Amino acid sequence: EDLADARMLRIRITAPENLANFAYQGEFKVLSVYMESSEQTKPVSGEVFRQNSGINYFGDNQVKFGYALGNLKTPEAGFAANREHLVKTFKDYKEQGHNVVRVVLFADLRQEEGLIRRDSQERIIGFIGATADKPLPDNIRNNLDALLSAAQEAQIKLVPVLFSFELGDGQTYEMYNGTREQVGESPDDINNPARRAALLQHIVKPVVEYLGKHPAVWAIDGFNEKENAPQIRMDAFQTFSRELAALIHNAPENRALFTIGWKTFSSLLG
Repeated sequence: EDLADARMLRIRITAPENLANFAYQGEFKVLSVYMESSEQTKPVSGEVFRQNSGINYFGDNQVKFGYALGNLKTPEAGFAANREHLVKTFKDYKEQGHNVVRVVLFADLRQEEGLIRRDSQERIIGFIGATADKPLPDNIRNNLDALLSAAQEAQIKLVPVLFSFELGDGQTYEMYNGTREQVGESPDDINNPARRAALLQHIVKPVVEYLGKHPAVWAIDGFNEKENAPQIRMDAFQTFSRELAALIHNAPENRALFTIGWKTFSSLLG
């Protein structure tokens, strides 16, 4: 009920046999069923499930998780610098039977030093290089265009994921290729009302307005696995979800659905 504005659910299963046990109640519509990995892919009975099944692509050795949108300090890790690699990856997924690919964008804002600006109260005031007339600067637009065109060339649909649980899981460092790397960890961008409003207005709004009208985008996923982000309060997250759903549904020319990714169905109930 608290997430009724979302109107969609994404259900992830870790093994194909679990599909037989899948059930849900209420007004929600199932957006899609995602397999955990390509190694577990098997034919799924039911035309709807087959057409809407997909796989996660959260980065690899070329497209770096959390840096894919055009970080000015590491452009080589973004979608634009690796477009041909994306095309090949997406075509491989298509051949494996996946019609939808779920791709993380901001993750935990770990790329913010070369991507966004904040004021003295830690509120986001926009992308680096953005202006009032152009809230989506060229580096962001170019990386989104590379992602969208790669999906179209591979003939798959996208579910861009805006944020992930690393935004509030309590971890400030992780190992990447043997190196200790600082990560985002900014739960107050959702917990704090003023910071949440700034995040939605200056970062999320221009991105979802750009993505939502594109034919390669099937749905926009607001957040990946909130239950792994205990630093984000559930009441704040529910407010964030409602506000994000309204923002997407009211975006000019929007054609995308909206979903929230949950690790398990029961955790949706809070």
